[in-house]
Amino acid sequence: MNLVQLERIVFIANVGSITEAAKQLYISQSALSQMVNAVETEIGTPIFDRRVKPLRLTKSGECYVTMARYIINVHSTMLNEIANIRGGSSGEVRVGRVFLLRAYERNNAALCEEVNHL
Repeated sequence: MNLVQLERIVFIANVGSITEAAKQLYISQSALSQMVNAVETEIGTPIFDRRVKPLRLTKSGECYVTMARYIINVHSTMLNEIANIRGGSSGEVRVGRVFLLRAYERNNAALCEEVNHL
């Protein structure tokens, strides 16, 4: 999965509809659905309960979206820090992706419990 997929799935979760999210993103509904299906295949579990309207996140989906928001935030922070370095506003950047994610997982273990059992 990549950052665009993370951002789009978070957007779908916020909007509550793949069709409405596709309209707002100016992409086809089928392309967005295919992307969601590809991510769900990759992680091995559904992200959304499609039987209800508006869409609801599954337990795995709750974990996915929570972690996706975290990753998007870390990515944004990293880009800001690098911009500050390039502009002379800061002196050092350390990105400990694995350590940050593991610390986050420890603090949110209950939310990610279902995914960890897969």
